[in-house]
Amino acid sequence: LPLVFIGRETPYTAEIRKTGGQHYFLKDVSTEELAVIYQLSTIFIYPSVYEGFGIPVIEALFSGTPVITNREGVFREAGGPASVYVHVNDTAQLRQEILRLWDDESLRKRMSKEGEQYVQKFSDGRIAEQWKALYQRVAQ
Repeated sequence: LPLVFIGRETPYTAEIRKTGGQHYFLKDVSTEELAVIYQLSTIFIYPSVYEGFGIPVIEALFSGTPVITNREGVFREAGGPASVYVHVNDTAQLRQEILRLWDDESLRKRMSKEGEQYVQKFSDGRIAEQWKALYQRVAQ
């Protein structure tokens, strides 16, 4: 499968390059370029073990891209019920889920639709309404 890696190189990059295949490594990607990459992606795979909240997961969902990510920490809140969650150290499970989504277009479409609906709770308008309501409660 063609894989696009975005971000700085790590010690794992050399190991990935050794495996052969269609691997593309991008760094210094602008916000606009990142948005295009999300929208062109078939699946967004985010095997992060630490994240402050999971903004990349939310960005992928806003782009209509199905998500596979870590089942621990903040990722379930960011990804919602339509994303796929794996133990990131279980490479067999990660591989299985990637191949399952890659092979099942109807599942990807369903995840995309449900993910776009879920992520609306993080829209600018919704967040602004919540802040306004909080301020009004505090001011009373």
